[in-house]
Amino acid sequence: LVDGATFTRSTSLSFTATDRSAISRIELMLDGVVVATASGSANYTVALDMDAVANGAHTLALHALDSLGNASTASYAVTVAHAVPDAPTIDAPTDGSTTRNANIAVAGHAQPASQVQVLLNGQPLGTAVTAGADGRFSVTLSLVAGSNQIQATATDQYGSSALSAPVQVTLDTTVPAAPTNLAAALVNGKIHLSWTASSDPNAVAYDIYRASSEFSTTSEAQKLVRLPRATTSYDDV
Repeated sequence: LVDGATFTRSTSLSFTATDRSAISRIELMLDGVVVATASGSANYTVALDMDAVANGAHTLALHALDSLGNASTASYAVTVAHAVPDAPTIDAPTDGSTTRNANIAVAGHAQPASQVQVLLNGQPLGTAVTAGADGRFSVTLSLVAGSNQIQATATDQYGSSALSAPVQVTLDTTVPAAPTNLAAALVNGKIHLSWTASSDPNAVAYDIYRASSEFSTTSEAQKLVRLPRATTSYDDV
């Protein structure tokens, strides 16, 4: 600790102190008010909480008392210039991922109690959310078709952070590749359908439709069932 020191955020101070009559306590004072008591013996540490301290010039002092009641004070002129929050970190979704779900959750962590603004393709999305006491935040956003860039900033009373590292997510709205080799046969009084699974890795299910006559769109038929992607046959009564 020296005259002219600048503090940008809360920290801890470490120092040494000795006295022939033994030191009873050392107080940390800010602008004449005791804000903390140091712990230790010969080597001391004390926490300096700057969260509620305004920017500008201040006086820090170490006020030491020995076992006989004698006191001495070392004072230092310091400046408080709070740093803006660090940029948030987006934990989900995964950078470079692809999804078919337009609505996704964005989760990450930032400075606790800061206001986190999520941006989609460079534009602020909705209102800012408050990071929890553990710094975590979560919002839901709607992707646009194709490539999406997600970032976030954190803001407190001292300013806004830089943008977080970008996370790229692709919304795939293309129609999945259809299954092939569809065949129908009458087996034990039922229509047995079989097919070769879709080659599209993003396919998740098959919908089976039925109509009394040939149809070209699903709106002209009745949907019977949705089957998991691994299924390759179905019996229709």
